[in-house]
Amino acid sequence: MTLATWDDALDVLDREVAAVEEALATGAAGLELADVALPTGLGRIPGHLVARATEIRDRQARALAALSLVTERARRAMVLGDSGALAGPSLFDQRG
Repeated sequence: MTLATWDDALDVLDREVAAVEEALATGAAGLELADVALPTGLGRIPGHLVARATEIRDRQARALAALSLVTERARRAMVLGDSGALAGPSLFDQRG
């Protein structure tokens, strides 16, 4: 996806970070994000969009920190062989 304006770029970035935030809040799996080509040749971001861009950047940083934490917890659980809340009794049929 190629974006033509700063407004377009910020709209996409806002939707992307909102999807990550929702996935983190609900524990949703299989998050898939768009392949975004940020605008080039547009010059400096217009002054009226700076506050919005800063807010999106800050949300992205918080989402990245949360994703890093979730990823590390999952890695540790895999190393330990723990499946968390899904862990339950295992049955083994010895009758052959």
